[in-house]
Amino acid sequence: MIALFFIVTVYYTYSYSMIQDEVVETQLEEIAGYVSSNIVQLVSLTTLSGEDQFLIKELKIPRYVANSIYEVTIERYTDPISQGEVLRVRVYLASRPSVYGVSYLPWSEGGPIHAYNGTDLGIPESSLSPNVSVSSGYERICVWALKRGTEITIGLGRRLVGG
Repeated sequence: MIALFFIVTVYYTYSYSMIQDEVVETQLEEIAGYVSSNIVQLVSLTTLSGEDQFLIKELKIPRYVANSIYEVTIERYTDPISQGEVLRVRVYLASRPSVYGVSYLPWSEGGPIHAYNGTDLGIPESSLSPNVSVSSGYERICVWALKRGTEITIGLGRRLVGG
């Protein structure tokens, strides 16, 4: 009888954990979609002008999902079907990176639009701290787009106080 009770408890705990992960992944996917749509809007705005420009948009995202801090990143991803490299926004729990949500950006890597890779942007913008990924624990998280000629770099960052 004790063994049966133990088995039922383990099964219930496992099932509950799986359902909880699915709910959290849905929330993370919604955040990834929101970040993605803001990036697409910035890129659209930069392409309307023939001039070089640097645009920043502050995001309104929750600080916690399931009482946990999460990370937001723009990454290159190789599509297993087409074998092409695409860009996507990935949002994952900092404590459990296997729990995540993604949103694909409508551009492939290798075209005129690139994800920020951590190198110096060469801009005098002192109100932005660009990052490859940002933690939801920070305030004033933003997305940005830098257009130089025909090339556009997109990225994440934090607005600094006073910026």
